[in-house]
Amino acid sequence: MGGDYEPGEPECGFLFPAFKDRSSDTERVNVFAADGNFGKAGGVGEILFSGDIDVSLINRQLQKKDCGDGERGKPGFTEETDMWICPKCGREFKRTNQGHYCGKAPGTVLEYIDSQPIETRPRLTEMMVLLQNSVPCVKERISWSMPYYEKEGKSITFSACKKHISFYAGAEAIGKFASELNGYATNKNAIYFPYDKALPAELIENIARWCLS
Repeated sequence: MGGDYEPGEPECGFLFPAFKDRSSDTERVNVFAADGNFGKAGGVGEILFSGDIDVSLINRQLQKKDCGDGERGKPGFTEETDMWICPKCGREFKRTNQGHYCGKAPGTVLEYIDSQPIETRPRLTEMMVLLQNSVPCVKERISWSMPYYEKEGKSITFSACKKHISFYAGAEAIGKFASELNGYATNKNAIYFPYDKALPAELIENIARWCLS
């Protein structure tokens, strides 16, 4: 979205991306009451995602026309009791032992890799080098607490998961290279490369070039 954004008058409340350590948090959205009074977590509550948006959860958190003032124990705040809390960072997730990054946000991709389990680092380093070398003048940085590669407004990212690397190339790229990805699990936007298999270097470079060119 470009230019200035002028929101209308909210009837009940509004949503806003959550931030942690100055980076957008890909798994949570803050919910605010319409009158602007802030309670726990900066608003009525937080919606946490591990995939597609759970609209029913938003509706439960933000009751239309009856939002209250966003404070715990008053109308408009629905406390979920089925959330798992990470004992290390205190973040809440819908699934027990949900894989996530907890700790201070890394400043560079190398710091990100160094923060991962030692047995995953060789594959992650290889992935980093492949993306660095795939397209001339590609810009590398951390965004949303993940390695992020951008050129002329186009971007790709990857992240370290428990058993695999998630390569976020997008739905169009996955469709374009579908025949070459037969041996790998994918979802709508990501390709999963397991740590116990060699990375398909040429395929990764070709996908990166296609996405960023």
